[in-house]
Amino acid sequence: SFLISGATNGSPWTVKAIQGDKLATPSLDAKPKTIWRTPLPPNTAFFVIAPPMPQGVYNNPETRLDNQRKLFEYMLLGEASHLNSLIPLESPPEALAEKFTFFVQNQEQGSLFTDPKLVESLLSLRELLGHSPILVASPEGLSVRAQTMVFGPKILDSLIRFGELL
Repeated sequence: SFLISGATNGSPWTVKAIQGDKLATPSLDAKPKTIWRTPLPPNTAFFVIAPPMPQGVYNNPETRLDNQRKLFEYMLLGEASHLNSLIPLESPPEALAEKFTFFVQNQEQGSLFTDPKLVESLLSLRELLGHSPILVASPEGLSVRAQTMVFGPKILDSLIRFGELL
């Protein structure tokens, strides 16, 4: 495990790599991971960008909330209760739609994820990691989570640079 901290334009951030806890409740918190985190800028709406999920799981109004609650509890544990009111983004950016699932507070947030530099950087980070990272804006801050411990300067630098773009 390790912790790196820094600041970009006066905004502090940390990168923390965690080995995981095999005895913990089954969740992504029990698995090794690396998390880049910064305080949430004022007036930022909450969102979650997660690995791709089957569309039908979140489109059925009768089961969506329960499925989403279970997903967020598995992925995010402590932050989950703040995010249960999020809704699936109806029109995700085309370049990201097959690689990520988007949850937002309102549909207008979709425009936040169309910046070409952000899209390119997210796809590049995904390629370097070998999986889709999880992005979260919640009361705990803005975070980018790799679902593995990240080592090596190139991948760590990409994780930090991507976080700074947000």
